[in-house]
Amino acid sequence: MNSLKKSLVASLIFVSSVSAQSYQHMSTTELEVEVERQSIAGTLPFEMGLELIKRWQKIMVRKS
Repeated sequence: MNSLKKSLVASLIFVSSVSAQSYQHMSTTELEVEVERQSIAGTLPFEMGLELIKRWQKIMVRKS
């Protein structure tokens, strides 16, 4: 049972890192659409929302 828990945790970490790499290559517009879609579905990963906030902050700094 202990090895099952370890395997599950390792799988979740792997899946999270793979999905993080995929959305980092999206344009900001594509990321906004995906964040909205996953937010509505209740499946938005924290890291994806954080990536969008970072991008918005960079845009705001450039505009000021």
